[in-house]
Amino acid sequence: MTNVLGRILAICLGLVTACYSPVQPDCGFQCGQGDACPSGYFCAPDRVCKRNGISPTTLCVTMADARIDTPAPIDAPPADADITSPGLFEVLPMANAMDVPRTTVVSVQFDEAVQNVNVGSFYLRDGTTAIPATISNVDPQNHVLTPSALLPASTVITVFLTTAITDTSGNMFFGVTYSFTTGM
Repeated sequence: MTNVLGRILAICLGLVTACYSPVQPDCGFQCGQGDACPSGYFCAPDRVCKRNGISPTTLCVTMADARIDTPAPIDAPPADADITSPGLFEVLPMANAMDVPRTTVVSVQFDEAVQNVNVGSFYLRDGTTAIPATISNVDPQNHVLTPSALLPASTVITVFLTTAITDTSGNMFFGVTYSFTTGM
């Protein structure tokens, strides 16, 4: 009898351990500091941890959108944490604009409050030549770059917004580079 109960217990325990394995989604949680992800995952360009072997461009539901009963990884941020990178809402002049006045200022509006917007993270170039300018932070979302002199005529001007820009939670901006062309 003891032998039979032992076998039944062993079978039951075997079934329990064989049926349980931790949930390992393909993706859906933000990369940590320094692009850290759990073992078996990599940090994709969209700053979402994705399982090794899947495409970096795979779209994922983030933890903020996950079902309430979906287990979160041990190192997942709290549900109310800001884990979304800031994005651009509007740029002026627009990308690829032509005949832009040489007296123009460049203004950018982010989709949330950002910090670290300065001449090192928001600047202009004419080819490889830096264009001296000053930055005015109108409010935490709106920033204006004013060139120190007239922009060169009939020239492609490149605008740089770097990853040094972050939101107030420290989420890094992906960085954007675009160009416009000045008039005569």
